Amino acid sequence: MRFLNSRERKHFFAALKEQYGYEGSTEYLVFENGQNKFYLLNQSAAVIDWDGVRPKHAGLYVANQMHEELRLTMDGAQLLSNDCSHEKIVLTGEQQEQWMRGEDVATEQEDTPFSIVMCGEDVLGCGKIKDGYLLNYVPKGRWILDPH
Repeated sequence: MRFLNSRERKHFFAALKEQYGYEGSTEYLVFENGQNKFYLLNQSAAVIDWDGVRPKHAGLYVANQMHEELRLTMDGAQLLSNDCSHEKIVLTGEQQEQWMRGEDVATEQEDTPFSIVMCGEDVLGCGKIKDGYLLNYVPKGRWILDPH
């Protein structure tokens, strides 16, 4: 567990800007847990004496590094989406149901990097289109199972 220094924080927010068009606040503390998972904390957490404290994580888990891209978590996409200007992947109601069941969604769109996935005004998470499918990254514990 470690907090990113100011240079690393700038790099993190620059990656968000490049990939998602993020123009929001950069006044967060950014925590990385050693497994390429990034958490955001309010600046007020800076007053805590972190010496000797060894939490597995702190703050809200917002992204992880996958190869050369940042993949937003469902919570990260919801938190940051209003400040992101790049194109979002928009699903129909039927596609949303597939997505929330944890299925990849067939599409005719071109391949994309990781993008925010929406249906109407609802932010559903983050995915990428590859080989005609919107790849699903919704955690299994958040799938909506078919009651039939």
